[in-house]
Amino acid sequence: MTVHLALPSKLKAGTYTQSINGSHAGVDKDNYTITLGTANNYVVGKQAITYDIAAGNITYGAADSAGSISYSALEAGDVVSAVAQIDDRALSTAEKLKAGTYTQSINGSHAGVDKDNYTITLGTANNYVVGKQAITYDIAAGNITYGAADSAGSISYSALEAGDVVSAVAQIDDRALSTAEKLKAGTYTQSINGSHAGVDKDNYTITLGTANNYVVGKQAITYDIAAGNITYGAADSAGSISYSALETGDVVSASSTN
Repeated sequence: MTVHLALPSKLKAGTYTQSINGSHAGVDKDNYTITLGTANNYVVGKQAITYDIAAGNITYGAADSAGSISYSALEAGDVVSAVAQIDDRALSTAEKLKAGTYTQSINGSHAGVDKDNYTITLGTANNYVVGKQAITYDIAAGNITYGAADSAGSISYSALEAGDVVSAVAQIDDRALSTAEKLKAGTYTQSINGSHAGVDKDNYTITLGTANNYVVGKQAITYDIAAGNITYGAADSAGSISYSALETGDVVSASSTN
């Protein structure tokens, strides 16, 4: 018979014919004319093994690579291999694998010179996990003079992946308005108004870095005392006081004396 060996000198899976090795022997062989009746085949069945795909874990933004494939019981020296893939890949605006849990599967089929000696089935395909990236956000300081239109400071993020879309709007806390409906002079804290938005926000765990204050400075104005003029003997009253630039509706007053 013809013998085919795998790399570690194992008979390969397959069906082999059989034949006499040499000739008949024994002290009485010459009493017989011996011809072949039936030479049955010799069958080497495939060995059943399993393969596993290793778990994978990265933080969003890192380069991804599917888990390695291992086999349960290859004969020593046999060459069998395969490559895994991450299924149903979902990419962010930055073209990074989105945060989440993904299944994995074999990419194509098993390869290697000894693969045909095995019946290979899946053991365990572990998941591939992309964890959220931790970043911070800051609220910029704001500064106006009383009477000017107010707008909270802008929000910036510490480490967004290039191209990702995440945004939020800040607010001035505990707003106190004057009679003129203007933000009163003083120092205010700021905070996020609502929550973070944007198609890529779910790839991040976002915490506050620094929320700077918003300062409304006092407006500088002047006041004038009007001239007074009476004839001797008449009742006197000091001139009235007027202000140069009060915001419309604001209530400020004073009285003068002679």
